[in-house]
Amino acid sequence: MPWHASVAILSLVQGLIAFSSEIDLKTLVEASVASEEATGSREAKFLITWTSLCLWIVGAANRREQLYGEQGRPGWPNPGWTSIPAASVVTALNVDGLIGAKLLTEEAYAVLQTNWRRSLGQQRAIAGVDTTSETIAIVEKQLRPKIERSATLR
Repeated sequence: MPWHASVAILSLVQGLIAFSSEIDLKTLVEASVASEEATGSREAKFLITWTSLCLWIVGAANRREQLYGEQGRPGWPNPGWTSIPAASVVTALNVDGLIGAKLLTEEAYAVLQTNWRRSLGQQRAIAGVDTTSETIAIVEKQLRPKIERSATLR
């Protein structure tokens, strides 16, 4: 990656960090959900959910939230886990972002499953992540030839 691209990415991340504390969790969740339902290009939807995901992650500390800690009731993770990663995964899959979608699904599933086992709840959230995992498995099977071809071209 050229040095100027690295500087641009660093500048973008610093801007997200500075801006993230001004946006509350409810707004980030609503933006993620709305982007899934919106009409428009797949790329625009992905950009909205990716930005929401980044703002949620980098701004958690500024909003005095814990992404991996229990909040509110014991056994319940940060409420963003039930919607923000799922919306990001769906829109990433629509632009062939398979690897990142798979990693994010695995992380969200692990967080929700761990907390669910502790509290014996959140069945709906787990079911949503299970469905997303199944979707990724199907898409991965369809994209496998593309992935293998691009690897041989490098």
